[in-house]
Amino acid sequence: MTHPLLIVIEETSQRRGKFSAHLLDGRKLLSFSRQPLLDAARVLPAQGIPPETPLAMQHKGSATIAMTSTVGEAAKLTVEEEPGGPRFRKWRPFPASRSVRTGDESDEGLVDSPQPLTVPQNAPVSQPAGAAHACRGSARTGDESDET
Repeated sequence: MTHPLLIVIEETSQRRGKFSAHLLDGRKLLSFSRQPLLDAARVLPAQGIPPETPLAMQHKGSATIAMTSTVGEAAKLTVEEEPGGPRFRKWRPFPASRSVRTGDESDEGLVDSPQPLTVPQNAPVSQPAGAAHACRGSARTGDESDET
């Protein structure tokens, strides 16, 4: 069994609620994001990481795994704030014709990696993504409808 690819996040000093994300070896995946696991999952395939690769996320300085998924399943999701709290929803890319981005868009902090990433075989985390949910963590899973 392949160990999960561990993503470590840290809140940025510039904006509360935005996180940078990097791998254990220090390679930066995101400069800032409000949903770092999901946004990192959209970066990883371009770096040669297969969609079935398990992912785990933890906050810098913590040993607790905050969320788990696979690259492919996490890449399909986004988080939307609703009156009852955050919900997972189906992710849709921004239209190519959209030329101006607002400061709250989650993919604005993507970092290009100069070299392909590889899945570590001896990562310290061995907790795979659950089969019942596409992503496990503190946000509640909503229906996967396309409602906005």
